[in-house]
Amino acid sequence: MQTLGDMMPKLSAEMLDPVYIKGKPGEQELVAVIGLADEIYKRHQDHHLV
Repeated sequence: MQTLGDMMPKLSAEMLDPVYIKGKPGEQELVAVIGLADEIYKRHQDHHLV
């Protein structure tokens, strides 16, 4: 199975760790989503996008 990076070798993007949620999210999953959102925001700041 190809990954996104393999299919698009010229893609200039950073891959982040995914957050998997199955069913109704609990506190641990919500914390993981907030952490992902914080990481996305930080990377946008680093590239002067916000």
